[in-house]
Amino acid sequence: MTILGGVFVLGGVCLAWSAHHLGAVGAAAMGTAMLVYVRTLMPLVRAVQLNNLAVDATARGDMRRARAALDEIGPAHGSIAVAVGAQRTILAIAANDPAAAIRFADATLALKRPRYPAYAGSARAFTQSMRALAHAMLGNGARTAADVEAVRRDPYAGVRARSQATLAEAVSAAKGGDMVALGQALDANPRALHGLVPRERALLRALTKMARRPDRGAYRAAASADFDPPSDWATSVVPEAHPFAAAVQTIGAPSSEAGTGPGRPPAADETTSHGTARSRTGRLELTLGGGFVLLFTLLVVVDAAVRATFKIDAIGVLTLLALGLSISAGWRSHARLDRCHLLDIAAERALAEKAGEVEALAHLRQTGAIALWALRVARSAEHRTELERALAACYQGLTFLRARSTRRVAAADLVMPGLLAERAFVLAALGRASEADAELATLKERHAGYAYLALATQRVGLVRALQTGDRALAVALAESRSPELPLPLFDDVLGDAVRALASNDAAHAARARDLALEIDSDPEMAKWIGTMAPDVMRELRATSRPAGT
Repeated sequence: MTILGGVFVLGGVCLAWSAHHLGAVGAAAMGTAMLVYVRTLMPLVRAVQLNNLAVDATARGDMRRARAALDEIGPAHGSIAVAVGAQRTILAIAANDPAAAIRFADATLALKRPRYPAYAGSARAFTQSMRALAHAMLGNGARTAADVEAVRRDPYAGVRARSQATLAEAVSAAKGGDMVALGQALDANPRALHGLVPRERALLRALTKMARRPDRGAYRAAASADFDPPSDWATSVVPEAHPFAAAVQTIGAPSSEAGTGPGRPPAADETTSHGTARSRTGRLELTLGGGFVLLFTLLVVVDAAVRATFKIDAIGVLTLLALGLSISAGWRSHARLDRCHLLDIAAERALAEKAGEVEALAHLRQTGAIALWALRVARSAEHRTELERALAACYQGLTFLRARSTRRVAAADLVMPGLLAERAFVLAALGRASEADAELATLKERHAGYAYLALATQRVGLVRALQTGDRALAVALAESRSPELPLPLFDDVLGDAVRALASNDAAHAARARDLALEIDSDPEMAKWIGTMAPDVMRELRATSRPAGT
């Protein structure tokens, strides 16, 4: 946005200069050239929106729609090319096509790395972690190890990339039959489950059980005929892990090339999002065009007054000044954004690893990124079930953005909708269903292109249903989850529990007992699920008790 603002100011100054020195024809030519240049920036804005739509479609399991959105972007450059490459790599991995994933990742990682990569740096690190997983799927141990090591050295690698690297290392060891190396890979990152999507968690859980049972004895009874294997993708990646997988598929419907899941029509926010991307781009073009006209008029008036009073060519001076300020502001903005992003990654890792959390958040706040800091604080407080504190942090972040239009525009892509989504979730967890519904409606109306809209809808919907006692709706939501939905671990386990408790057959009961053991092994998870869904927690505990107690 700073660069666009600099172009805007500089363009207006150049228009006024050309009108003064070159006459009407020169001004018209200069104006046309500037508008053409600005119009070339519009595909960048639209590409960001379309990439967000692809992320959301992937989370819903609608791979065909995700590919269509990426194809609509066309040739991309810079950070957009990195983001698109990362998304195509994800789609190839989900389609169990590691060779294609490696091709996409190679092309993405070959792109020139900017001086201040910021979000592109994280996308590159994530792409490299996905390439490590693709090499592991193909049994390329040396290349897997090289990519894993590169991800762990990369300061832009967030929790998701590091968790992917752990999964890749574990898959490589399992396919090579090295149970010692498998155990070491899992021990190196014991919280890797937090950074994975459900499809990947199913595989990592199976590998963990496999490492604990090196004799590969039968871990479970055969699944009920009414259920498919828990993840065809997971068992195809490491066939030896099949006996260790959960008996009941609790990660929802498989990814779909043709739609949004069985029995569920597209939601309103899914069908209108492409139109929203186009309409917002058109509004931005009109705003910039009108702004040029107003700035041009103002500068001509100022120039006339200055020349009459001081006999100075004000337009020439302003042109040089605007050029220098635009370049300086652009570099400073990139440097600041990059620093904020690195500190945000550090805060995310500190929250996930439960180490240095207070210091990391303090450093993030010192950068002036108050809204981003508030979002991290809110998520951390919610994780610890400090719901009122989480609500206060969301309010602080949203108030900060609403009072500052330039920050609000810059945060419109991820931070502001993230705060709205977190606020809606916390309100639902507090039992304030009508307020949660209103907040979610605001999110869908004002941020229809939010990349994690499907995630927000699922999280709020499930907790709201459980808080209001609508178990049937909760089960339906748990069953409709896509394996690609980037649910936090606690939400994912809660959804698994809801579905496992939906039936009393042997397969469901076995899965419920496994979940009860997993939850009891993590006191923080037990507290969170007990707060969000106390009835579910009681039922799980009952299933884990020996008969007759």
